[in-house]
Amino acid sequence: GDVEGALAESGIAARLAPENAASRYHHARTLCLTGDMDAAMRELSAAVKLESRWADKALEEKDFEPLRPRPDFKALLPRP
Repeated sequence: GDVEGALAESGIAARLAPENAASRYHHARTLCLTGDMDAAMRELSAAVKLESRWADKALEEKDFEPLRPRPDFKALLPRP
């Protein structure tokens, strides 16, 4: 697909509604797909801070595979 176009669209959504956790989460996914891991973590962290349920979704999301080894990703995960 058009990853660059998706990045532009998800970035607009995240900027227009920074309080919308879903927009932040999906922007994080797109950033991860483009290889911008630090920005992806910032957006994912913001989404989880807004709504903790996004941490559970991130665990299952294959697009976040490159983030899994990072300590900041592990810190977002729900505690057993």
